Amino acid sequence: MKENGFSNEKTIDYVLLFFTLFFQILLYDKYGFQDKFFIYFLLILLLIQISFIDMKQKIIPNKLNILVALIGFINILLNIKHGLNYFLAGFVAGGIFLFLALITKGGIGGGDIKLFASLGMILGLYPTILVIAYTFIFASILCIGLMIAKKATFTSTIALAPFINIATLYYLLT
Repeated sequence: MKENGFSNEKTIDYVLLFFTLFFQILLYDKYGFQDKFFIYFLLILLLIQISFIDMKQKIIPNKLNILVALIGFINILLNIKHGLNYFLAGFVAGGIFLFLALITKGGIGGGDIKLFASLGMILGLYPTILVIAYTFIFASILCIGLMIAKKATFTSTIALAPFINIATLYYLLT
């Protein structure tokens, strides 16, 4: 993280704390004190951690993906009437990313596949499709900017989790 301007681990902790608190306040403002708020609260905590780990190590740890999936299963139980929609969303999102991983020959990682499958179980089908679209729009904007600045080429790789996080936050807060 030092290459990105962070001087020490304390700085990273403060940045994480600030962003976490900021987004939690916005979530509370939108959803109030209901079950969706708690589901999204936990999700955002995990997505912020996942983003920083993916930026640094280019991997999404399975234990964090399992926690997101657990939140997805809790969401299905809390919304059993719409459980099939959430389950189908997880299946479709995971399938889309598995297909993308196959055609890009590893350009999409297994962690991204599992993360989107879990997100589908939390968001539902239509919102998950929107988050997928937002993810690629936001990532494309950065990649085009990096290529214009000659800091990246067409074959360069980026961590996708931060864009998944930004896209999810965008969806949840708009």
